Amino acid sequence: MTGNVILWPRPGVFFANSKFFDGLTQDQQATLRTAAASAYAASVESVSANAPGAVERLRGRGLAMVEASETALADLRAAVEPVYAEIGKDQGTKETIDAIKTLRDASDAAPEAVECAVAVASPSSAAAPSAGPTAIDGTWQVSFTEAELAAPPLLYDEGELNADNWGDFTLTFDGKGRVELTQANAIDQSWTSRTYTVTGDRVVLAYDKGINLGETFSARWSLFRDTLTFEGVPGDELPTPYLVKSWTKVP
Repeated sequence: MTGNVILWPRPGVFFANSKFFDGLTQDQQATLRTAAASAYAASVESVSANAPGAVERLRGRGLAMVEASETALADLRAAVEPVYAEIGKDQGTKETIDAIKTLRDASDAAPEAVECAVAVASPSSAAAPSAGPTAIDGTWQVSFTEAELAAPPLLYDEGELNADNWGDFTLTFDGKGRVELTQANAIDQSWTSRTYTVTGDRVVLAYDKGINLGETFSARWSLFRDTLTFEGVPGDELPTPYLVKSWTKVP
């Protein structure tokens, strides 16, 4: 992703035709202006609060921030000039574009570019298998209903819709190569234990005890604060219960 080229700006716009706006009282006009300013401030605050975490999560999945070169920027501007020429045939649109350019040129601030340090949320999948503690060690929990299990398009087949695959789940990685999964609901409960290895953003679970004895599952993982998310690996098996929701770390 280019940190100095924003390809999808999200402007917030309050608009009204002049007949409607001029028909309002001064207090009503002031109220609209105040509401617009408040909405803008709240939007900026929301983005400022959530953007860093979102970027960190994407970095953990391999996102790289790069800066477009001056040559690339010049090529981009040249490529979009025909678009400006076409929409500028409308006089009102041209005046709006010219006003935006005037505002831009009047600003003393240098353009901001988003920068990211080296990703640390999840190491590369090309790394060697972990021989000790890993980033996903600890206890994780998730809960979902049978309806939520059936809702996403993730089921291997209808056979997954059984009492062992929904309810309250606890997944514990002990940091020494063993992992345990327990599940319970009003109908049934189950338990399984296995070994696990972590290689970059891949985890392999080899069941040797319990309900999944003899099975091996593989997943990609990513962390965001105290939330663990699994994704399936093409060609490998991973039961739907791992995928329905993200898992939350517990003490």
